[in-house]
Amino acid sequence: MIYGVILCIGDSITYGARDEYGKGYPMYLSELIEDEYDQIAVCINEGVCGETSPELAKRSYKKGKIYDDAYEVVIQTGTNDGKDTVATEPEAYKRNLLHTIHSFKVLGRKIYLCTVPDLAGFGVQDYSVRTQERIDEYNDIIREIAKEEGIKLIDWTGIGEKYLADGVHFNSRGNKLLAKKVFRNIKEEREFEE
Repeated sequence: MIYGVILCIGDSITYGARDEYGKGYPMYLSELIEDEYDQIAVCINEGVCGETSPELAKRSYKKGKIYDDAYEVVIQTGTNDGKDTVATEPEAYKRNLLHTIHSFKVLGRKIYLCTVPDLAGFGVQDYSVRTQERIDEYNDIIREIAKEEGIKLIDWTGIGEKYLADGVHFNSRGNKLLAKKVFRNIKEEREFEE
């Protein structure tokens, strides 16, 4: 039996940078679906390290067309926008995110929108306490857009330091946790009551 194809698109958080096994939440998501339902599930990893929200907006429609068999799309962006050297203004971030969402909406996709994970621990170069302040602003925008656009929101905030490899990126335990959060939300939309 085949469950289907899910497109997971975003930055290095989606890609799985720093995962000890070279995976990312999309691969763990495939495994969760296959283990629970004994069905083939392909979760495509379209994470690009270092990508910002305008860069994602520019490629979203094209990627949606390429992966035309992916009915569901999981969107994550904003980590790099919050960097001190980037510092995307909230209104610009909102417009970029809406462009991405609308690109998938016109293609008839079911969209899941993830909040930007919190930073924890020492962190990495170019991320500071001001980065977390920006991320908090972006997350307010994400919640607002999800409500206005009728999109399922997946909350990735409040995940502890033990799940992070470097204060920003997730270790394998963290990526498994992200996958579980995505899986739970997809199940709420797709699983039928007996």
